[in-house]
This record gives sequence, C-alpha cells and structure tokens, in this order.
Amino acid sequence: MNKKFYIYHLPFILYLILIFVLSSIPGDNLPEVGFELNDKFIHAGIYFIAFLLSYLSFANIEKPSFISKNPLALSLIITILYGLSDEFHQALVPNRSAEVYDFLADVGGSMLGMILIIIYQNYLKPNLLKHKLTGSN
Repeated sequence: MNKKFYIYHLPFILYLILIFVLSSIPGDNLPEVGFELNDKFIHAGIYFIAFLLSYLSFANIEKPSFISKNPLALSLIITILYGLSDEFHQALVPNRSAEVYDFLADVGGSMLGMILIIIYQNYLKPNLLKHKLTGSN
C-alpha cells in the first residue's frame, strides 16, 4: 500500500469501524461523561468528521474515476447511508434505540461538512484542495 492510502483512505476506514464499535456498546455499559450534553450535537459532530474524512478519501483516489470526480455528492450519500445503517444497528443493541432525530442529526453533521468544504473551496482557498465544487482537476 502506498503512502496516500495511509494518509487519506485508512483514517476514513478506521473511523467508520470506530463508529460501529461504539454503537455496539450496550446502553447500560455506556460511560458517564460527568456533564449534560445533548446527544444530537454528538451525532452531528461524529458525522461531520465522517463526511470530512470521506471527502478527503474520495477526492484523493489516484486513478480518475466516478468517485474521484464526484467526492462531495458521494461523501454526502455515503455518510447519510452509514448514519441510517448505524441507527438500524443500534436498534439491535441491548438498551440502545434507533431514533429519527439521531439520524437527522447525522444528516445535519454531514451537510455541515459539505457546506464548509464548498465555502472553503470556492471562497477561501480555491486551489488548496484537489477538487472544486465541479469535481474538475
């Protein structure tokens, strides 16, 4: 495997595995955090990061492909579908539940990531990231 795999692709893969592992912890085994924080912000933050890692992975595929030419749209689709599958997964874990509002927070975090990348690419540093909004090189 090349250096690019370890920099761009492996973090995304490991992050998805981390989400799955944390979602597999039964509700009665979850640690107390010591302060009250709305779990919707946690969901949004988790999927905001997932979107960014997904985008970096997809935008940096070496061979030109449908994925590397459309990293924004595909990152949004992938993170939303992963959030949906995560909610179904949690419904199967003891003392956990699938909640529509958790899924909506996942979607919101993913969309926030997309919006920030669009703003960054088109207004702040248009040449720094590999792909612009159009997906062209």
